[in-house]
Amino acid sequence: PHPRTSRPWRTPRAAARAMLRAAWSSAAALRPAFRGGPLGALRTATKKAGGSSKNGRKSPGQRLGLKRAGGQAVRPGQIILRQRGTSVHSGEGTGLGRDHTIFATAQGYVEFTFNYSKRRNVISVSPVSPRQKRMAANAARKEAAAAAAAAAA
Repeated sequence: PHPRTSRPWRTPRAAARAMLRAAWSSAAALRPAFRGGPLGALRTATKKAGGSSKNGRKSPGQRLGLKRAGGQAVRPGQIILRQRGTSVHSGEGTGLGRDHTIFATAQGYVEFTFNYSKRRNVISVSPVSPRQKRMAANAARKEAAAAAAAAAA
């Protein structure tokens, strides 16, 4: 017997085994396993319980950014740049929308410049294409070289 009680002493595992043997009679053994016995359901969860999540409310992108590249032809009303705030300012031939969108107000070609005095990027629309500007600059350079050669001779 157990020293403190008058019952015969058993280990906890043996006691549990004896309790299960007594509980599962031949009638209980014939029942389906998922209904459970006298100690509760036998079938355990095959998946962990899903906790709640504070994520999962992602909104779609706002499609910000450049819509027309430098040197690209634009017509009045066409959007050149969508932005939040004025990281880029509008120049000649462009307008600034109330959501800081820069759009063309004149027909021409998109031109990106940097205003050194105000330290800001500027987008403007020029009526002359970048190719025409390069050709005019090359022609002026050739004329200046020819004039210098004629003066030296």
